[in-house]
Amino acid sequence: MKRQKGSVLTEVMIAFVLVVLAIVMFTPLFAVGIKASKNPKERTVATNLARQMIEYIQSKGFNDTYSYVNENNLTVVQIGDMNGQTLYMHSREGLISTANCSGIKSDCKPLQITRTYTFDKGTDLNSPVDDQINIVVNITWPGRRDGGITMNTKLIRNQY
Repeated sequence: MKRQKGSVLTEVMIAFVLVVLAIVMFTPLFAVGIKASKNPKERTVATNLARQMIEYIQSKGFNDTYSYVNENNLTVVQIGDMNGQTLYMHSREGLISTANCSGIKSDCKPLQITRTYTFDKGTDLNSPVDDQINIVVNITWPGRRDGGITMNTKLIRNQY
């Protein structure tokens, strides 16, 4: 069979239209993908901060924490970093600072940090050996798509 003249031009034009339509349809997906790529960086920054806070609390130990959460004060909620300050996430740079976001043109977001300490009397009510303090650190920030970062640890009274 012989092909008709001009059919190659028609095929090229159809292919061109299909490529243009594909580009137009998929371009918004690239923008969403680029925007979504910031979220893992923010999560990493917040996770590292929560881990540092947990390590600091663990380094202080049971006795230091027991001074404000104990049998007489079973639950204590503290806001902010370990000094009660508000921290800000500069997600583009991957930094945490105490500098307020006003006047900063980078991607700066205030962190909402909550530390909840709960005293748990051990099973042997006559012995304080197995008393423990449960600590939950929760960090959230504006624009997140999930519940933020939550980490916890336990401090157990030493028996010695």
